[in-house]
Amino acid sequence: MTLILTIFKVLAIILASFVFWRNLKEDYSDEEIFSVSILIFIFSFLGERVFSLQGAFLGAIFPLAFFSRIKKWDFWLAADALVFPLLIAGAAFNFQEPLKIFLLAIVGFLGWWAKENYRSFSWYKSGKVGFLICFSTLSFFSLFLILEIFIYKVLYLRIFIDLGIIGGAIFFLYLRSGRDIYQDRLNLLKKIKHG
Repeated sequence: MTLILTIFKVLAIILASFVFWRNLKEDYSDEEIFSVSILIFIFSFLGERVFSLQGAFLGAIFPLAFFSRIKKWDFWLAADALVFPLLIAGAAFNFQEPLKIFLLAIVGFLGWWAKENYRSFSWYKSGKVGFLICFSTLSFFSLFLILEIFIYKVLYLRIFIDLGIIGGAIFFLYLRSGRDIYQDRLNLLKKIKHG
């Protein structure tokens, strides 16, 4: 059984790497995509050993941000390309936990829907890439936080990490939206004043 699970995980990693490559092959070289895939896998695996799904996620995002800065990649384009590979790998490595698989499937569906429709959202004025990673992160960790509080009953440190990731996703989603915080504040005050 352990051998079958190991083979399944290896196949999932290969599939996730292929999806990541397919999403970026028009923009970057195969060698660079392969290099960053290895970095993401190593750091994500190490992060998962320390802080479960939170560590795996952060272990994927930070090396991608570092690599993007060094190689002059568009981080947001690459991060959006990483969403579905992360969901595939997450499902494979949590195969024996049905609640997590269900959660990953929900986020996958929401992510697919958002990818097809986000440019038509009136509140996301810019239409810039980066929406998918922010939205998927916000969706996943909000739902995962509920699971952790009510079902897994984990340490408070993980809950704070979840809240930090959720806060970061909201912050970057707002920044990428192209909205003006001053104008939004004025509009909110007008709505409050006029009831």
